[in-house]
Amino acid sequence: MSENQATKEVKAVLRRFSRAELEVTAAEYIKYEAMRGNLCKINPSDIKTMTDNQLRKFIYERDFPDEKWIR
Repeated sequence: MSENQATKEVKAVLRRFSRAELEVTAAEYIKYEAMRGNLCKINPSDIKTMTDNQLRKFIYERDFPDEKWIR
């Protein structure tokens, strides 16, 4: 599977995530970065105010730092 195909599949999966799944995933990513001693782009309190698409963008760009989330 090519890298381009893999990123397309990840985008498709993220689009199917429910709001609850997006919030849990984002929260876990924030905790993971804190555990590693890294600063995260967003705070846990930001999760509730972000749109679903903003959460998808955060998750995707964290997993693929060289890629951009484009709707």
